[in-house]
Amino acid sequence: MKTILVATDFSERSDRALRRATLLAKNDEARLVLVHGIDDEQPERLADSARREAETLIGELAHSVTTFDGVACEGVVVSGPLDEVVATAAEDFDADLLVVGAHRQRPFHDIFLGTTVDRILRRSLRPVLMAKSTPAGPHHRILFATDMSQGCTNAIRTARDLGLLADARLSVVHVFAAPGQELMLHASASTKEVLAYVESERSKAASRLSAYLGDIGLEADARLAELAEVSTAGTIDDCARDMKADLIVIGTQARSTIARFVLGSVAQGVLRSTASDVLVVPPPDAD
Repeated sequence: MKTILVATDFSERSDRALRRATLLAKNDEARLVLVHGIDDEQPERLADSARREAETLIGELAHSVTTFDGVACEGVVVSGPLDEVVATAAEDFDADLLVVGAHRQRPFHDIFLGTTVDRILRRSLRPVLMAKSTPAGPHHRILFATDMSQGCTNAIRTARDLGLLADARLSVVHVFAAPGQELMLHASASTKEVLAYVESERSKAASRLSAYLGDIGLEADARLAELAEVSTAGTIDDCARDMKADLIVIGTQARSTIARFVLGSVAQGVLRSTASDVLVVPPPDAD
């Protein structure tokens, strides 16, 4: 039986994550584990009170899911920062997937300390689904953003193994750049020459993408998106909005032990900008 772990701070954001996880668990006959972290740096009396309240709340949530949704569910309250607690619990319970809610926007705090979601993603060796929208059913339109790396291949295969692709329309986007375009403009190349060069680069990228999809056995609507003034993450988000995607699948690159806590800028940008749910899959050698 698969295990889906849900990080909860009992907020509305966590409620969306729990609802999404419950839908996934019902569809795949998986069990749920709810995890909450207690601040262990506060005075002992306050920590004990917070723990008792959290154990009551998480017990009620687990009971509700089991009784009304028919999904096996248990709750765990552990002392420590939520990101550390979740990453450890994911390994202890051998979770197939972590589900988290979208972070609360706190600009100055986010710049200097990052968000709990960011830190969970940096620590996690397991796939993480960030539930940003209010779930009403399975994902229907999925966008797979790929740079044709092994990390992205692992991401889409993980999404398939998790059952996310079963009832959805899948589209693929590859953001490509024409690296010599700026140089040609500075060299006063004609508009016709620049357009011809860009079209040549587009054709090469299309051929590589077609071959890549064939190699991994993936049938989907494929599109190229030229990187212009916006970032790669912004381009992916634009594509997601155009196709009304309710889930974006993205992989991260292999990370060394030293660089393990650095989340890729593209993945981080997509997580921050999009209104869609996002599945972020670390490479299998992330440990």
